[in-house]
This record gives sequence, structure tokens and C-alpha cells, in this order.
Amino acid sequence: MSKLPSICFVAPQAYPILASNTSINIVGGAEVQQCCIAKNLAKRGFITSMICLDYGQPNDLVIDGVRVFKTHKPDGGIPVLRFIHPRITSLWQALKKVDAEIYYQRCASQQTGLVSFFCRHVKKKMIFSVASDLDLIPGQQLIRYKRDKLLYEWGLKHADVIIVQNPQQQILCKKNYNKGSVVIRSCYENSSNNQDDDKQIDVLWVGTIKLIKRPEIFIELAQRMPEYSFRMIGGSSNGNNHEFYYCKIKEQASKVSNLDFWGFVPLTEIDKHFNKARLFVNSSKWEGFPNTFLQSWIRGIPTVAFINPDAIFEGEQVGVKVNSIDDMVHKIKELLACTQKYELIGNICKKYAEQFHSPEKIVDEYSKLFTSIIC
Repeated sequence: MSKLPSICFVAPQAYPILASNTSINIVGGAEVQQCCIAKNLAKRGFITSMICLDYGQPNDLVIDGVRVFKTHKPDGGIPVLRFIHPRITSLWQALKKVDAEIYYQRCASQQTGLVSFFCRHVKKKMIFSVASDLDLIPGQQLIRYKRDKLLYEWGLKHADVIIVQNPQQQILCKKNYNKGSVVIRSCYENSSNNQDDDKQIDVLWVGTIKLIKRPEIFIELAQRMPEYSFRMIGGSSNGNNHEFYYCKIKEQASKVSNLDFWGFVPLTEIDKHFNKARLFVNSSKWEGFPNTFLQSWIRGIPTVAFINPDAIFEGEQVGVKVNSIDDMVHKIKELLACTQKYELIGNICKKYAEQFHSPEKIVDEYSKLFTSIIC
């Protein structure tokens, strides 16, 4: 058997998820995916590492076979100057120390450019993994500074491999950046999909409370359907503006009697909320492939959303896609009132998730890709 390549995941905010640390209020879809992939690769004998921010964890830490290297503290350094030091300097030092054959970075950011430049400099392979459709729409990436946008686009253009989540993203990548890509779906670590007989939640919403997720739509849904119970789960994103928006949404939610606002819930405790839910709603206009869809579908819970990430099973759309808030209200009422239709759609969701999104299947695809690009 040929030697398996060494893989390094550049995932600054992934440590709390990798370590199941519930004291740090961070849960990101991209980080969840990277941790799942990294742990499963380590189980298969790949030398697997991860570069994370310094959350106070010890050096030379190994978690489930994944060796953790740390860079700087989340808010370390002097504003403006910290872009160079400690952010670039500590990342560069960590990249060198790992000395992997392949570096994997996910989500549009200035780190895409930095990791890509490092890999070209030391003749390593760089993989960029798309986390949202917006990553592939010029000018629409969720990147604050022009400098960082330029770094991202340079890194994207010079990545050795681009991984996308679905065929639509593959089209965007070719159309907007003239780059080929590989489709590898997201995976879901099925830790607990036991259904709870006591369905306390008619409609569930889970996500980071920020503008792009449009949580105010979920509040409106609850107001328009007082006969059903709604639950909203999500913490704030980084930054003062995000904290202000979080407080605004929390206050609005508190005024709706049939809406239960929970705020941040650690990943290790989220299963019990899905187990008690009948429907899941996503209110975003843009997404990649939400982990929350898989968390719902594996349980046979239908999703109602404005997007569908090219999920088709035996000619049927997986989940329910709507075009307006009025349409969403109608579909929610229809599903909750019609047991036959609810069970039909729920069964499609469950079968699709089991067949196409298991960690075993997805890590098979990653294993073949990683092995092929160093041959």
C-alpha cells in the first residue's frame, strides 16, 4: 500500500468543536464539516493536523487522532498592525511547523490567499473548499476589507483543487472564475437521531444570528401562526454590529408568545432540539449546504426553505423550497396538517441523507482525492 498523504486543515475557529468545548460560544458549519472530515481521515491512518486560533489550549494537543497547532489569540495584536503580526506571522509559522503535503482551507477569507501563497512558496498542494454560494460570486463574498477580498481571489485562482458542495456551485466557479472544481457533498456525523415522542417544537430554526440568515422572517412566521410552537436557537457572530443585531432579534422574539428563543446552544447539546422538532425552517437567501438540513433530514424531518442545494432523490426534490413568506406559511401549515404528505417528504429526506451524506461515503471521496493529487 502506498503511503497516505499528510493533511493539514487550516480552520482558525474549529478548536471548540474539535474539542467539544462548550465554554466557547462558537459553532460554524464550515468548522463542523472540517472536524468531521479530519477525525474520520485520522481513523483511516492519514496523518491529520489542524491549525486553530489560540483559545488557551495546550501545545502539542492531539484530539481523536488530529494534532492541533495554534496561532494567535482571537483578539491578539494591535489593530491595523495585527494584520501582519501576529496574524500573518503566526499563521506562517504554524504552516511551516506542520509541514503537511496538503493544506485544506474552507470559507472565503484572506487566509485563502495566504495559505495558497505559502503552498506555492514551499511546493505543497492547496485545496480550497467552498462553504457558500457567495464564495463564488465576485463582490458578494462576506469579506470586510478590499485588501482581504483581493487576497481571497488570488488564493482561489491559484488553488490546486477547488471543492464545491453541489453542481450549481460548480457552474458558478467556472462561470465567474474560469476554474474547474470537484463536487464533494457535506457529511453528517450521526451521533444521535433518535426521535422524541414528545414533539414540543412544531417549527425549529437554528443558525448564527446575523443579517444574511434573516432570522426576522422566522419571527414573522411565528406571529402569523400563533397556533404552532416555534423555537429559535443561535448565538451572535463576532463584532459589535453583530452583537447589536443579536440583541435586537432577541428582544423581538421575546414579544412573541409562541416563540421560544434559546440563544447559543453548543453542538454537543443540539441533537435533543432536533429530536423534538416536527419541521425545520431556513430563512436565508444564500447558503452553501447547511448542516442543519442534514441534521433534520437524517431524522426524517422535512425542511422548508428559500433555497435548495441541488438535493434530488429519485427525481424528487429533497425538502420543500418556497418563493415567498406567504408560500412558506402555506407550506408549513400544509405539512403540519397532513400526516401523509409530512411522512412522504420526511422519508425522502431521510433516505437521501443516509445514501449520499454519510461520513464513510464522503471521506471515501476525500481519501481518493487527497491520494490522487500527490501522485
